[in-house]
Formats: sequence, structure tokens, C-alpha cells
Amino acid sequence: MNKKIAFYSLACLLFFIFTTTEAFSLTLYVDATEGKDGRFRGDDPASPFKTITYALNEASTNTTIKVAPGEYNETIIIDKNQIWLEGAGADKTIIIGKNPNNPTIRIVGPNRVGIRGFSIQGGYYGILCEFSFLICEDNIIIENNHVGLLAVSGSNVTIKDTIVKSKSGLGIEIYGNSSATINKCKLSLNPWTALWVVNKSYARIEDTLISSNDANGIQVSQGSSAWLIGNKIHSNKLSGLSVTGHSDARLLGGNKIYENADLSGWRAGIGIYHGSQVTINPDFSSDKDRISENNGPGIFVGSNSELFLKSGIVTNNSGDGVRLKFDSCGRFEEGASITNNDGYGINRGDEEGDSKYWGEPGELSGNTLGSTNCKGEVSEEEGISGEGGVSEEGISGEGSITEEETSEEETPEEDNHSVSEEGSSEEEGTSEEILNNGSDRVQDEENT
Repeated sequence: MNKKIAFYSLACLLFFIFTTTEAFSLTLYVDATEGKDGRFRGDDPASPFKTITYALNEASTNTTIKVAPGEYNETIIIDKNQIWLEGAGADKTIIIGKNPNNPTIRIVGPNRVGIRGFSIQGGYYGILCEFSFLICEDNIIIENNHVGLLAVSGSNVTIKDTIVKSKSGLGIEIYGNSSATINKCKLSLNPWTALWVVNKSYARIEDTLISSNDANGIQVSQGSSAWLIGNKIHSNKLSGLSVTGHSDARLLGGNKIYENADLSGWRAGIGIYHGSQVTINPDFSSDKDRISENNGPGIFVGSNSELFLKSGIVTNNSGDGVRLKFDSCGRFEEGASITNNDGYGINRGDEEGDSKYWGEPGELSGNTLGSTNCKGEVSEEEGISGEGGVSEEGISGEGSITEEETSEEETPEEDNHSVSEEGSSEEEGTSEEILNNGSDRVQDEENT
């Protein structure tokens, strides 16, 4: 069994456990209005607890906690395995963190937890997941001070049908050998990047709206990977998708990336920087990826980076269709179309012409300055292989939680994002440092 099959088999098994009622041996009830904390209560809807925290203290492994509509002013720590928190709906059951310097919900691993049907507000992080497996469904994570959802230390998170809007920072951050599946979510109006996949992490993003964020829509950096299928990424102030720092991304069909960037010339619909690679090939959809109407190049490739455009549409962008710069290269095949852009269709870069490409797109026409400012000069042997991105083996699985890792005896090694009960980490390299450095950090990672 290869690693990809093993990883998804584990994910499916854990999802089945979470979504099968019989897997939970105990059900507890919480009601902020009618409840009362105390012994000999909580296991009957007629005598609920008053607080989620008290219910968690009484919970054992394999417990469902059903939370009635209401407002719960609590800072919640989950340090037990197989806990499922179930609200009455994100518009009805609201958790507001008591301390703006702590997470509203902190999951301490190695454990497996599910959270469904809440509005989660008021913390430094809405949810902090440390070395754990989390299913987050049908939630609204808003008005948190730093990051809506942060997964660290080899966590594995599934986020579905969830709205994430931070008060002053990132929407979602996947950090430190962690992995995420993000499906049918809305990540909009964040004051910084909507989704950051960083430090050897992986994300699969599908059927998700990422719009109107004040930095990048998605940023993949520091040796990380992402797969994108069927997303709408638009109206973000920097690049729609930024891939930097020896990272890679694959667009696998149905993605619409439009109206992003800031006319800087190097931010784009898709920006590829510093030894990174992007492959555009609709393996999972008959609908081609479309990069259009961005305020700059459709795709910018800089600083020893690579683009493999096997199929896809690059059209009506305010700059070049594809801009290659600083020892970068591109490979184009018949299924690609580069048309009606305001610059060149393919621009081979600076005055020395040090960037190269191989092959020709099937359609290369209607571009204001012409099809290209050069001819393809790279042989197939010298050009890029197009084999970048996540290999056929899929994710390595190194960041995921195995059955053995959920033993109570094991304590995961802490990393820069681990948070003490007193507040957020002060270590260097945390997302707080990134935000405090502002747009200068983005330029450090991307600017060529």
C-alpha cells in the first residue's frame, strides 16, 4: 500500500469514527440558560451542565458534548481523545473567549477532536490545534485577534463548510509539518493572507471561496505544497496564489483566479518565487483553470522558479500573460491558451534574457505587445520536466497522526507555535512576528 493510499485510508477511518454515533460511549449536555454545573448532572437533556468547560472536565474518551443555543464566555482546552463538540448551529451557539491573549479553543495532542455548529470568537486564535487530528465543520470563526485557525506540530485538520474571518491577522495557518483538507469554505475579508501553508506543510483546497483579503489569497512557503481544485480566488490585494521558498503547487482543474494583485509588476494572479514550482494541469476536472483580469501579469515566475502550463487559460490580464524573470523557466503544451493580455503573451524577462521556456501553448494570440519577446530556446532535455509538485505517492504522511501516536504517554515536541496557558508564544518565527513585520515580510519572501 503506497503512502497516499495509507494517508487517505487513515483519514477516512477517522472521519467514519467521528461521524458514527455508536463510536461515542457517553453523551453530555450543556445549556447556558437552563444548565447548572455540578455532580450527577449533564448526561440528560433535562439536567444539563451550564458550561462547556465543566462538561469537558467530566468527559472521558469517546464523549459527545451537545451544546444548546446561547452565548458561552469561556476559554476551552481539550486534552482528551475522541471528543466531539456539537453546537446547535453557528448562528445559534456562540463561544466567546474570555481572554483575548489565549485561544478560544485549544486542542492539546495527540488527540482526535471534532467541532461542529459553533460561532467561535474573541480569542488570540479562534482554534489552536497542536499535534492532533481535527474535524471542523459548519462553523463560523470570526473576530479573533490573530489567526482564525492555527494547526501546528504535525496536526491533521479537515475544515469544511466553515467561514473564517480574522479580526487583525491571518484566516488559517497550517504550520510545521501539518496537513489540511479545506473544502467548501469561505475565507474572505481577512486583514492579512487568507490561507498560509508554511514550514513543510501540505494543504488540499477544494471548492472554496477566497476573496477580498488584504494580502495574498493563498501563500505556500518554506518547502510546503498545495493542491487546488475548483476554487474561486479573487479581489485579493497581493497575489491570488503566492508560492515561494522552494515550495510547490498544483492547479488540478476548475480554479478561477481573477482580479488580484496591486500593479507592482511582480505580484500577479499566480506568483512563483525563489526556487518554487507550479504545475497547471486539470487532472481532477474537465474545467480548465482560468487566470484572468488580474492587475499585473497573469502568472509571474521569478528567481529560479518553474512553471509547467500543460492546460489552462491565461487571458485579459493587465500585464504579460506569463512573465519569466531571473533565471526562471516555463514549459507550455498544446492545452494551454494565452490570449488578450495587455503585455506580451510570454515575456522572457530582463534585459539579459536569462529566463527561458520550452514548447508553445495551443493558442498564443491577441496580446497587446505581441505573442512573445523571444523564441523558445530550451531543449526538452534542458527544460523543466513538469514533474514538480506533490508526487504520485501523494503526501509523505510525516505530519499526520498515526494510531500509535495517540497514546496518552507520548508528549509531542513543542515548536515555535506552541502556546502556553498564559498566552501566545514569544519565540521567533511565530505568525505574530510575521504580522508585526507587515508587508515587508511578504516582500522578503517574494520580491525578486
